[in-house]
Amino acid sequence: MTNDQIEEAFTNAKRVGIRTWSYNMIGIPTETKEELLETIKMNAKIRPYIIRCAIMYPYRGTDFYEKYIQEGIIDESKEFKYKSHLEGTILKLEHFTEVDIFKYKTMFKWYVDAYSDIEVADFYKNMIRAFEKLSDSMWETGEAQKLVKEVDGKIDNFFKQMKKEHYSSKIHIYKNFSSANN
Repeated sequence: MTNDQIEEAFTNAKRVGIRTWSYNMIGIPTETKEELLETIKMNAKIRPYIIRCAIMYPYRGTDFYEKYIQEGIIDESKEFKYKSHLEGTILKLEHFTEVDIFKYKTMFKWYVDAYSDIEVADFYKNMIRAFEKLSDSMWETGEAQKLVKEVDGKIDNFFKQMKKEHYSSKIHIYKNFSSANN
């Protein structure tokens, strides 16, 4: 699919009142930071109702697993470290560290809000800068992820009370949905 096709599909779905989802996968072996940023910016532009982010995780028995074993890009010491595509990467990535993947996965919605044209975009840019400064050990132990989740809940409640569009609240879809049905 081209970006134009994705944009058109989301626009058409929203126009007829369908709540859209985007399911994003990061940590693909050839992915660059520029490509990941393009994915984030696309989500900021299409503003799906729900955003999900997963990490490329080649499960045993899949063609990807066999391909990546042959290519030597599966870190076999990490193979059983994570239970799923939501926790971490077992791949040796050229452009990302394991901590980079934790950060992008955990703060994916924040990145989308930061690159959008919503009123609170600058707030999210500042939050990302602050959380990116947390130590690698905090990200490796999961402490940073827990902190992001806790802070995100408080931000969500605050922005809901202020009636500010952002990704946890879905205020944007309620406005768009009700105006499309009037």
